[in-house]
Formats: sequence, C-alpha cells, structure tokens
Amino acid sequence: MKFPLAKTQFLIALSLLSLTLRAQDDCPYQERHDVGLTGGATFYMGDLGDNYSFFRTLSYYGGLLYRYNFNEYYALRGLVAYGRLEGDLTRSDLPPTNRAQPWHFSRPMLLAEVSAEIGFLPFNVIQLRKNNRLSPYLLGGIGIAGLTADRQLSTNIAGDETPACGYLQLGVGVKWTPWKRLSAGIEWSMRKTLNDKIDYVVSPPGSILINNDWIGTLGVVLTYRLSEDRLCPSYSRTQPSDRPLKGKLNP
Repeated sequence: MKFPLAKTQFLIALSLLSLTLRAQDDCPYQERHDVGLTGGATFYMGDLGDNYSFFRTLSYYGGLLYRYNFNEYYALRGLVAYGRLEGDLTRSDLPPTNRAQPWHFSRPMLLAEVSAEIGFLPFNVIQLRKNNRLSPYLLGGIGIAGLTADRQLSTNIAGDETPACGYLQLGVGVKWTPWKRLSAGIEWSMRKTLNDKIDYVVSPPGSILINNDWIGTLGVVLTYRLSEDRLCPSYSRTQPSDRPLKGKLNP
C-alpha cells in the first residue's frame, strides 16, 4: 500500500510544480484582474417541460463579472447576474394533482457564483500573438440562486414563495481577444439545483436527475484587463536598463 500512496503524492507534487513553472513563464505582467459584463438567454429544465430538451422556454439575464487570472490557462471568477426564469407544464407523467393545473411561470432570478476557469490553450490579452488570442475553456463552480414568487400563480400551488437554492455549475465556452486588454467570449452553463422548489411542482419520487431542477444560460462575456503597470520581477531583470553605466565606460 505504500507504493501507490507515494506514487500519488509524487504525481500531485509534480503537477503543482508544473503549474507553478507555467504560471511564471506565461505571465510576464502581474496584471491579472479582469472586470466585465455578461448577458444572454436563460432556460429551465425540470418538472415542467421535457427534462431532456434545451432552450424550450427562453428568457434573459445580465450581470457583472470579475476574473482573477493565475496565468494563461487558469482563472478564478465571480459572477452576479439578474434575469428571469420561465417554464410551462407540458409533461403527462406528473401526479394527477399537479397535472390538473396547467400553468406558465415566470420568476425574477438573482444568481451569485464562484467558478474555476480552465483553458485548453494559452490566452493572453497583454502580449498578443497568433497562438494566444483564442482559447476554449471549461467552467466549474458553486453558487446560489434567489427567485421571487410569481404572483400570477394561485396560492395552492406547491413550492416556496421565495426560495433560495444552492447549485453546482458546469459549463463550456470560448474566448477571443480582438484588441489589447479586451476579450470577448460565448459560453453555455448548466446549474444543477440542490432542491426542487423552482418550478412550483412536487415531482414524483425517483432519481436526483428528476427531483432537482436545472438553470441554464447561454450568453456572451466581455471583459477588460485592468492596468497596474507592474512587471514580474523575473521579467524586469531581463530588460535593458535605462540608467547610465558607471565606471570606465562612462565619459
């Protein structure tokens, strides 16, 4: 049992070392902070509608984004967004008490989340080169959604009036930098809620894939890299000095 454990520890240490070296090589500037806007379409998957259909009932969202870039591959970001979530009762496999009440819901929604962003290609908005201006990426994180009640629905419908639910996020995207410090991208994220209170429907007992709802977004992301005028020490030491030389070489 000692060999597998030692081997695992060695691989983890080697991975951390490679990430550290890559961070030093890929970031000549210590300008790591991005701020930006995001917006697009929201859609719902759950007890109302077909669980396996995307983009069935579309609404909108918009928000603010902050990204901290560790290097050209890895980043940590926070997002706060406001929008709406909509759905229709179309499934016939719900309990009769719910199936007998067809309705459409539309609820204001506030999202707050923290995500890790992992790029497949180097991406740099400071030093623009042909091989670092476009990168697909993966997203993974956690968040919380707050949804106010839809007052047009009858009060005898199951579900909380103003639920707040946590969720797990997974997404994909691609980003591109057209000009220095600017980036634009498009991304698709799915958020698996940790309760079943978004759509006012009590689903029948079964798999977690049925009992929990999904919040989906498809939108664009626009960011700007903040200027700090800071060079990495290792990079600044390699640059020619503007100071006059002292000694015999000076007249």
